[in-house]
Amino acid sequence: MARPYSHILGNMASGDSAQAVLEPRAQLMSIAQESLHTPRSVGGPDAWKRLLRDRDIRLILPGVACAYEVRPTPEIRARAFRIIGGKYVIACGTAAAWIYVGGEAPLPLHAFYNTYGSRPKTKDNLRPLMRQFFAPEVSTVGGLPVTSPARTFVDLARGNGAGFNPRVCQKLLASLLAEPRHRAAIETDLRARSFRHATSLSHNELLDEFERIVAIANLAA
Repeated sequence: MARPYSHILGNMASGDSAQAVLEPRAQLMSIAQESLHTPRSVGGPDAWKRLLRDRDIRLILPGVACAYEVRPTPEIRARAFRIIGGKYVIACGTAAAWIYVGGEAPLPLHAFYNTYGSRPKTKDNLRPLMRQFFAPEVSTVGGLPVTSPARTFVDLARGNGAGFNPRVCQKLLASLLAEPRHRAAIETDLRARSFRHATSLSHNELLDEFERIVAIANLAA
């Protein structure tokens, strides 16, 4: 049996508080090489609001933004999620799908906290889950452990966890399967690997579920 995934990553460093006295635009220029910004890193809540209003920064998640001209990528979304998730986190469920496909974040986002870390309280934007993932089911995106497209598919397709909104799951699954690379990876993994620890479905039933959702999304080849 594969060894459970237990890689631990630290928090991202915060901005230098000594720069908080700078004007918002000057502050933004001083940290221009950093991909992500928070209210603290740009000089406080008032500066944050002005930068958002003037479209100098683009909101990715509540309290996390990037420069407005930057197009958020899976790597940037993963780093933003890590800021709100903290240590010991693996993005799963809605969080993993959002990292892969983008769009508006389907809050609250799901996160797995392994047994080596402390489990935080549920927040408005984050729903901690206790799950077991094996190493082949976890990828790394932007330095963050994220469930693979196939494991993400299994969790969302079966609503495996508290707080999974069926409509949100269907929308995320349709977006995930719209990307040929992800769709191919999901089908390959479903055929090659058992997910019996994650769902009561058999291999054939998982493949039937995959084909059903592809058809619903009008993406069948």
